[in-house]
Amino acid sequence: MRTPAQVSLKSPKVLYQFFEVRVDREESQWPEMHKRKRQWVTYAQAAAALATRPELLDALNRSSLKRS
Repeated sequence: MRTPAQVSLKSPKVLYQFFEVRVDREESQWPEMHKRKRQWVTYAQAAAALATRPELLDALNRSSLKRS
């Protein structure tokens, strides 16, 4: 969780839902491509990117992704 210094009364309330999926193929175009960026990273890279977001890092750590 975030520390009190990182949260204020004006902070939006957010509910995250995570779903693991298996990717069989990667399309060059997809419906949300103009709204979302796709980036494939290793577990270590994802963990580093989420270092300041403990609530998201917790979800990554609970996943079945290979840690190697």
